[in-house]
Amino acid sequence: MYRVLLVDDQELFRDIARDLLDASGVFRVVAEAIDGVDAATLYPVLSPDLVLMDVQTARTNGFDATREILEAYPEANVVLVSARPDPESERAAEELGALKLIAKRDLDAAELESLLKNGRAESRAVQPVSDTTSADRGVAAGHGRHADRLEQPGRRNVDGVFMATRQGAR
Repeated sequence: MYRVLLVDDQELFRDIARDLLDASGVFRVVAEAIDGVDAATLYPVLSPDLVLMDVQTARTNGFDATREILEAYPEANVVLVSARPDPESERAAEELGALKLIAKRDLDAAELESLLKNGRAESRAVQPVSDTTSADRGVAAGHGRHADRLEQPGRRNVDGVFMATRQGAR
């Protein structure tokens, strides 16, 4: 099972994407973040197989966060998503080293699996994790307008980032 860090400031999209990916049986969302700053903080803690990141988030955009993650962790697999992708953004995503930029409305688990299996380069192909224990340590960042969630059961602090266990995140 591939482990996914889901990054989007819109809770509705995160809910839809999480349900779609989890239902595929191939992916498990192990963490959620509301922006690129949180994504860059969570990536080294979780080492997910895939970062699915919105291009427009608060504090920093998905392009800048992708650049930061890939400069520090060139083996990372990032797929950017956008409500309105355009050819210029697609070129920028490719130049950064993202696997692809896709429209949110076209999010498809089979396509994501294919991207991970084939990678942009052979050295970036990823094998799914069979250890569900590590996949079950899912977390969700809770900053800014989601700070009210910090009092829910299952909250913990990892490297200064408040997070929720998967059970507490829903």
